[in-house]
Amino acid sequence: MVMGLVRWLRSLVGAVLVLAAGMALAEVALRLRSLQRSQATVTATEGCPLTVPSWQLGYELQPSTKVEVAVEGRDAVSFRTNSFGFRNDEVVIPKPAGLYRIVCLGDETLLAPEVAEHATFCRRLHELLQSRTQYPIEVVNAAIPHGCPLTEWLAARTRVMALQPDLVLVHITWSDLADDRELRRFTTSDRHGVPLGCPHPQLSSRPCVTLGAWRQQFRVVDWSCQQLWKQVEENSPTRTANSIWSQVETTAESAEFTHMLEPLQHLHRLCEASYCRCVVWTTPAPWQLSGTATAEGRARRIVGVPKNGLISSRTPFEVMSRTLADWKVPCLDVSGAFPTGSAADALFLPDQPRWTTDGHQKVAQFVGEQLIAHLPGPWLSPYFRSEAVPASYSRPADRPPR
Repeated sequence: MVMGLVRWLRSLVGAVLVLAAGMALAEVALRLRSLQRSQATVTATEGCPLTVPSWQLGYELQPSTKVEVAVEGRDAVSFRTNSFGFRNDEVVIPKPAGLYRIVCLGDETLLAPEVAEHATFCRRLHELLQSRTQYPIEVVNAAIPHGCPLTEWLAARTRVMALQPDLVLVHITWSDLADDRELRRFTTSDRHGVPLGCPHPQLSSRPCVTLGAWRQQFRVVDWSCQQLWKQVEENSPTRTANSIWSQVETTAESAEFTHMLEPLQHLHRLCEASYCRCVVWTTPAPWQLSGTATAEGRARRIVGVPKNGLISSRTPFEVMSRTLADWKVPCLDVSGAFPTGSAADALFLPDQPRWTTDGHQKVAQFVGEQLIAHLPGPWLSPYFRSEAVPASYSRPADRPPR
């Protein structure tokens, strides 16, 4: 009996040692992967690279990091972030005197991990506007993963206004309703209903908060929490992203859609109080233009749009424009920049509902021309078109001092 107990103890100790060795190896592997992440190569179909849970915005980009995004049939695309977690060059704070700064808010469409940085909407817009004036212009890509009016307001409140922008461009689409549904239930608000923060549930859920110290010390624990939460999200009955396209007209006329747009009121007021302008602009999804656009891969199935399906209703655009007009929030409908039918296919990626390089160029051209035609700025004044701008000049003449 004693010998049997000894053998059992030996087996138990051996099993514990094997388990400990396995966890140690896994810890080493995860730490090495973390160290090598700046040189890692990811695929565009994995979603937006460098996305991490955020205590404030639901999701954000890991700051000061770089990865290579593998794109089928083309060279890998460099995807980098600055210290703010924006896909952009480092932003100088405080803003240099004599600089007109535009900050663009949006989601993965503007982040465009499949497109080289120089070919994105923000860079194309900068090139167009800068060609119209000698006054220095900067366009900052402050888009965030899973961006929607809720998280864009929170990003403006906590980060963007510190950049001292002269103009904030907010890109929204009908698809933002799905992200709003996913994140709004985790939002905290003040007594007036103004959102204050949206902590990702992976960070704020009780088991993960309890293990917070362990997660910081051990990569294995952190990775296990992430995998567990992914399983919970994928199997959650509250995931309703697919339903936003099934009854577009009814949903667009509902209070839910208006509620999704409400943070844009707060954002607009914040911009006014900070002496900068705010313009909201919207674009269509590929299946709102063509039944054959973005027909490859799982993109249509994920959002619940059938293959060759076409959502032709104009109700979302009309309700959005009417609602924002009632709130006196400037809104630009960019759907007119896109052709319809098969002609629109070339402007969208075949397996993701985002723009190709040509799509970015076309949208930037349209938005830039609208800004030049209708928005006061350095591109309108003959003074700003002179060969030299005095170094002492620090603000446009049509704006009150800060």
